[in-house]
Amino acid sequence: MPKSPLEVKIYRDRFGVPHIYGQTDLSVFYGFGYAQAEDHIIPMLMNFMEAKGRIAEILGEEYIETDYKTRLYMVPEKVKENYGKISEDTKRISESFSKGINLYISEHQETLPEWVEPVKPEDIIGFTYLVMLRWCEASASQLLEPGPIFESSNQWVVAPNRTVNGKVILSMDPHVGWSRLSYFYEAHLRSAEGLNVAGGTFFGMPVIALGHNDHIAWSETMNISDAADIYEEKVNKDRTKYLYEGEWLDIKRKEITIKVRKGDVLRKEKRTLYYTHHGPILKFKDETAYAIRLSHWDCYDTISEFYRINKSTNLDEFKQALSMLEIPTFNFIYGDIYGNIYYVCNCRCPIRSEKYDWKKPVPGWTAETEWQGFLPFDQLPQIENPPSGFLQNCNNDPSDVTVDSGIKLENYPSYVACRRVTGRTKRLLTWLHAHKKITVRDARRISMDTYNMTAEEIKPKILQAYENLRCTLSDPDGHMAQAINILREWDNFDSLKSLGSTIFAVWFHYYTQISKDKTNIPAEEKDRLIMEALRRAISFLTDKFGHLEVPWGLIHKMKRGEKEYPLSGASILGTESLHVTLAEKGLSEDGEILANGGSTFMMIVELGKRTVKAWSIVPFGNSEDPASKHYADQAPIFSRNRYKMTCFTERSILRNLESEKTLTFDQL
Repeated sequence: MPKSPLEVKIYRDRFGVPHIYGQTDLSVFYGFGYAQAEDHIIPMLMNFMEAKGRIAEILGEEYIETDYKTRLYMVPEKVKENYGKISEDTKRISESFSKGINLYISEHQETLPEWVEPVKPEDIIGFTYLVMLRWCEASASQLLEPGPIFESSNQWVVAPNRTVNGKVILSMDPHVGWSRLSYFYEAHLRSAEGLNVAGGTFFGMPVIALGHNDHIAWSETMNISDAADIYEEKVNKDRTKYLYEGEWLDIKRKEITIKVRKGDVLRKEKRTLYYTHHGPILKFKDETAYAIRLSHWDCYDTISEFYRINKSTNLDEFKQALSMLEIPTFNFIYGDIYGNIYYVCNCRCPIRSEKYDWKKPVPGWTAETEWQGFLPFDQLPQIENPPSGFLQNCNNDPSDVTVDSGIKLENYPSYVACRRVTGRTKRLLTWLHAHKKITVRDARRISMDTYNMTAEEIKPKILQAYENLRCTLSDPDGHMAQAINILREWDNFDSLKSLGSTIFAVWFHYYTQISKDKTNIPAEEKDRLIMEALRRAISFLTDKFGHLEVPWGLIHKMKRGEKEYPLSGASILGTESLHVTLAEKGLSEDGEILANGGSTFMMIVELGKRTVKAWSIVPFGNSEDPASKHYADQAPIFSRNRYKMTCFTERSILRNLESEKTLTFDQL
């Protein structure tokens, strides 16, 4: 006998955040699919197309290599072939979520682009799989093509004995690019079956990736555990075979066609994919091939793992969810209403021979480099309720998650954890150690801290170089002396009105250019390079602005639509503060440092046994529709380094209610 349909409510608060209420979890995921479609249908569908290796059909030539990589990793094929092995949770959630999206598509078909097609559950699973696969490959791909990686995120948690009101406080602040694949979206999901979770997730993911429920809160930062490897393969001259254990094995080949849009025409481009038993071949060089092996290669239940995290009510359940190892990387920080705090350097980490340096390509022709299973979850670096009463991770190694952590790197294989300290770690550890009783206001303030740790280290060298060379420097208009005085008086905080921040950032831009590839520079030559960079910075600023007193917020900003918003905090790869942005293009000829990444979903959670409260902010807004009032309504708040109060209880939602919609869910 068919089950009767269920009502699903989509409430939206004054910032457009959807609060989806339903009788069952699946009905809520159905409503979440519809709500996400309302807010970002096109970016979400593009994410699904990218996961199918078909984004060049929409966006053209620039995305040929993107489609090639997706097809090389066999993302759509592997999801389809292994659909029968995927857990029922993942399948049912994806089916319900896709039905919600398709309802929206059917209602708005006439206004959508012609390339839009109905969404399948495999699309949702494939997109989630692709996102995790790319995080998994990040460190290994650097072995072949080194370059800057922006993996700068912050998270911390304090125990009740370290807070004024005796409640756990957790701060999350992932720093990623502000693009459709990595931008976070805020939502709240609640069902009569116990689901009651709020936080951020990606466009097209049906579960919350980081946030809180009414018992726990959690967050992630990128770690440096090795979840992928590059194998150096010996190949024959015609690249048809590779050597393994003294035998020549066949290189598998697969011919594919990539469709590429150019104007109104779709052209076809043929490509060949190559594989050894280790994995896809990324590159050939003479009689050598480089194949990548990914620990996430055969994982398809990431959605289920996040679902279990979303519904966890205590630390044991949280650990049980993580022990699935369907999330290939990330440091996790956790807190709960019972006063527990916890950290784990999470990784789906292959067990390897310590004979080889896995930070470099390893020989693919010997069985000695084969993986020997995966490290069990309970053998990963982790710590629970440390005596210090706090935990933090700003992309540092596990030994520095707190003072006297007790985690010794030598107790773990080198590919699990190696020494790494960031300036953000130093700043946060010092602050947390010094502040014995913390309030939510303190938490909000330190999360937006703009103290430039790079300037703390380097500025004295600029001042000293000036003192060493001042008698030989030509400064007829006094600009160099003025710049030095501004730097000397600067407190190293990258505030909107700071003049020193501007001079330092522009100096840093030129110094990295002229000192590139130079090592072991004699002291006097280094001083001259420092002063030459300062001279260029002065020339740039006086040419563009007519003077040196240029506030940081005038050149450091973000853009949404046609409107620009000033930003504080450090910018440009290489400088560092807790509140940081990514400006991939650096300093433009027009005198702008335009952010295209950085803090993407900031949330402070206060975990009390009676109430859980949270404050959040995203850089722009909760809608990708330029016509929506929520397209950029959070940008002015973000620009001022402020948070908004979130709505989690029914009372707060109704008090801030902007709209209400009812859907009907046909039970599966």
